[in-house]
Amino acid sequence: MAMKNSIVTAAILLIFGAGTVSAETVTRRLGVIANASGSIELTIQSIGGTPSGLGTATVTTAMGTISKTGPVPTGFTRQIQATKFILTTPVGIRVTKSNLTSANYTLTAALTANPASGVLWLLNNLLLSANTTSTITTTGTYGVTQSHTLRVDINDSTVPQSLNRTVTLSVVSN
Repeated sequence: MAMKNSIVTAAILLIFGAGTVSAETVTRRLGVIANASGSIELTIQSIGGTPSGLGTATVTTAMGTISKTGPVPTGFTRQIQATKFILTTPVGIRVTKSNLTSANYTLTAALTANPASGVLWLLNNLLLSANTTSTITTTGTYGVTQSHTLRVDINDSTVPQSLNRTVTLSVVSN
């Protein structure tokens, strides 16, 4: 009988041994190929009038009806001269960068359409037109809102009309 017990015990051990599961491991690799690209962003942080879109690249400001003797638009100053009046406002422009080694940037400006007769548009006292791009700065500082002065000169001889214009600002990393 001792022999019978030994065989039964051995048979049970064999059954448990055959039921053992071993874990399988598979290793695979995923290759990622990418290039970091440099970028710059220009946003308009502030301007006089009634602006919309501040903090973005496209800002519109409403000045309302302007005249030599009427109300001055919010955020603008007016200088009255013998044959014209001048409206000025600071424009806060911020340029940020990522993945670039340039120390500074160049900012240029132009009008999308030439101004009406008797009207001049200037940025930092540089005349703006649709025919020429004006260089506003060649040493702009990244990450800082820099103040520039937008100026509109309106001669007394200018006929009543819409003075709407768009100033296009461009920035290039140096």
